[in-house]
Amino acid sequence: MKMAKPFSFGKDILMFLLLFIGYLFEIHDFRANIFCNLLDLEFPIMDCLDLDLPAGYGHHTEHRLPGAFSHFLAFPHIDLHTDVNSFLCFIYLMAYHCVHNKCYTNWLMQNVFTMSAYKTIVHRKRGERFELANRLQGESLVRKSLLRSFDDVDQIRLVPELNVVKVGGHGIMDYGKDVVLPLVQEIGELSREQKILVVTGGGVRVRHILDLGIDLGMPTGVLAELAGKISEQNAIMMSLLLSRWNGMRIHTADLLELPMLFHMGVLPVTHGTPPYGLYEQPAEIGTIPPNRTDTGAFLAAEVLGAKNLVLVKNVDGLYTSNPFIHRDAELIPDIPASELLDMNLDDMVLEKKVVELLQYAKNVHEVKIVNGHTPGNVRRVLSGGMPGTVIRAR
Repeated sequence: MKMAKPFSFGKDILMFLLLFIGYLFEIHDFRANIFCNLLDLEFPIMDCLDLDLPAGYGHHTEHRLPGAFSHFLAFPHIDLHTDVNSFLCFIYLMAYHCVHNKCYTNWLMQNVFTMSAYKTIVHRKRGERFELANRLQGESLVRKSLLRSFDDVDQIRLVPELNVVKVGGHGIMDYGKDVVLPLVQEIGELSREQKILVVTGGGVRVRHILDLGIDLGMPTGVLAELAGKISEQNAIMMSLLLSRWNGMRIHTADLLELPMLFHMGVLPVTHGTPPYGLYEQPAEIGTIPPNRTDTGAFLAAEVLGAKNLVLVKNVDGLYTSNPFIHRDAELIPDIPASELLDMNLDDMVLEKKVVELLQYAKNVHEVKIVNGHTPGNVRRVLSGGMPGTVIRAR
C-alpha cells in the first residue's frame, strides 16, 4: 500500500536543508540556544517540560531539546500553521534528534506520523481544529442504521482452538472429592491434547453471601463484588488440583496472554464472575446480579473466539422444568436460543443472560451442557459428541 506523502516537494527540500544545518551545528559544536539566537527565535515552552534529566545536565537547552520532541505538540498554544518561530523550532528538534541518534532513515520512517502532523492533526484554519476523517466522525453511536453498517465485520478469533470448560460451583465443586477429583483427572488428561480454559463457579457459598448481602440491603453491584470473591476461591482450589497438569490460576486481565500460556504448556484456570463489579447491571427481578459465572464463561469464550463452550453441571442437560422437583421433566437435547426464551421457563440450569447474549454473539454459536457427574462426558463433548443439551444461536 502506498503511503501518503506528508509534505509537498518544497517542504521536503526545506526539511532536508534543515537536517543538513542541524548536522553542521552538531559537528561544529553549535548548540540549540545559538541556533535560536541566530534566527531570533524564542522557545518559551522549554521551562514547562519535565524531561527527568539525569544529575549534572542542568537546564541547558541543547540537552533538553531531544526529550522535548515528543512533548512538543502537546501544548495547545503552539500553532504550527501560523507561528513560523514554533515551526522552525519544531524542525530543529527533528534535525537535532536525527543527527544526535545517527539514524537518519530509520528515524524519518518511525516519525513520519509526527512529521505529517503539521499538515493533518495540528492543522488549524481560522481557529478551527480538524480531525482525521473516519466513518464514525460526527456520529452519535446510537443510530441503528450506523450500527447495522458494521454488523458484518469479521472479528479476530484470538484463540480459535480454545475450549472453555465451565465447572459449576453448585453442581460440581460443592459435591466434594467424589465428583471433583474424577473430573479433574479427565480435564487434566484432555489438556495434553487440546487447549482448555477452566472457569469456575461459586456454589453454595455464593448463595450464602448473597443472602447475607441482600438482608443487609447491599446494592446489586456490591453483591457482584462479593460473589466474585467466592468463585475465585474455587479457582484457586481447582488450579491446585490441576497442578499435576500445569494448572495455574490466572486473572481475567490475563486472558489475552493465553496464546503465550498455552505455548508454555500452562493449563489456565480462572473464576467465572465477570468483572462488572460495582458496575453490574440492575436485575430485571430482585437484586441478585444477572451476570454470574455462566455469563462470565460465555463472555470469555466470545472475546477469545473459542470453538467450544461447555457448561459442566449436575444434570444431564436442559429440562422443561427442574428434574429434582418434577419427575415428568423432559430433557431438551437441542434448541435455538430464541425458542428457549419464548418458552419462558420458570427454572433453567443456566443463566438466562447467556441465552440472551448467544443470539447476538459473533464467535460463540452454541452452548453445550453436560453432566459432570458422569465420567467421560467432557471428553465426549470435546470430541464432537453431544451427550447433553446444545443451545444454538439460531
